[in-house]
Amino acid sequence: MDLKQLEYIMEIAKEKNITHAAEKIFISQSALNQQLLKLEKELGAKLFYRHRNSWELTEIGKIYLENVEKILKIKKETYDRIEDLLEEKKVKLKVGIPQGRWIELFIYIYKKLKEKYPKIQIEPFELSVQELQKKISIGEIDIGIVSLEKNQQTKDKYLILYEEELVLIKVKNFEREKNIKNSVNLFSFKDKEFIFPTKTSTSREIIDKIFKLENINPKIIFETHSMESLVTAVISGIGYGIVPYYYAEKYKEKLKIYKLKSEPRWDIAVSYSKDIYVSKVIKDFIKYAQEFLENFKKSDI
Repeated sequence: MDLKQLEYIMEIAKEKNITHAAEKIFISQSALNQQLLKLEKELGAKLFYRHRNSWELTEIGKIYLENVEKILKIKKETYDRIEDLLEEKKVKLKVGIPQGRWIELFIYIYKKLKEKYPKIQIEPFELSVQELQKKISIGEIDIGIVSLEKNQQTKDKYLILYEEELVLIKVKNFEREKNIKNSVNLFSFKDKEFIFPTKTSTSREIIDKIFKLENINPKIIFETHSMESLVTAVISGIGYGIVPYYYAEKYKEKLKIYKLKSEPRWDIAVSYSKDIYVSKVIKDFIKYAQEFLENFKKSDI
C-alpha cells in the first residue's frame, strides 16, 4: 500500500477538484489523475463522480476515504511515538489559534518549545473556532487554542485552561471616568446601539443568549468578524459592545467597562483529536499554555 497515494486521494476529496488538489500537493494534474486511475483499477470501482465543477465521492469512495483517514492517523501516531523515543527530535507541530486572539500565548509557547526542542517546526494557522475544530477532527491540525462554551465542543478532546468573563464596553468619555465595580443589568442599556460579532462567531451565540435572557431585542448597527474591529468601533463612540475580558483589559485606557449581573462566561481551552497519540510535545504545549494563563490574572473592574 502506497501511503503517498492515500494522501493524494485525501487531497482530491478535500478540494473536490483534481486541478486544485494537484496544485496543493505540487504535482501535475495528469500525474495525479494517473495515480487515481491506478487505484480505481486496483479496487475495481470508481471513487469519485466527476462533475465539471465539483468532484464528489461515490458510496465506495466514502467507505474508502473513511478508512484512509484511519490509516493516516495510525501513520502519524507511529511517527509521533518514534519521535518521542529519539534524542534529537525533528518534530513538526501544526497549531491552530483563533483569528486576532491569543498571539501572545502562542509566542510564549513557541519560545518554550523551541528552547526544549531546537529542531521543532511549528506551523501556526489563524482560523475561526469552527474551522479549527474541523481541521483538528480530520487531523490537519495537531492542537488548537479555542474560546467557546461547553455546548459548542465537538467530540474531540478539550482541556479547559481558563474561564473568561464577557463584559459590556463603551467609549470612555473622560480621562478619569471610572469603571463600574458593581454589576449592571443589561436591560438598562436596551435602547443603546450595539456592534455585534458575526453569527459565525462562537461569541455571538453567547451574546445572543445574554440579550434573550433579558428579553431585549438589540439595536445592532453592524456586525464584524473581528473582535479588534468591534472594540475599535466602540472606541470611536458609535455604539456599545459585549466582549471577552481580554479585549476590555487590552484597551482599558480608552474604554468604560461594565460587569454584567448575568456574569456570562466561556472557556479558553486547548483541543486535540480524540484519536491521536498525545506526544511529549503536545503535553509540553499544554503545560506551557497553563503556565501562561496562570499569569493572565483578571484585574478588578
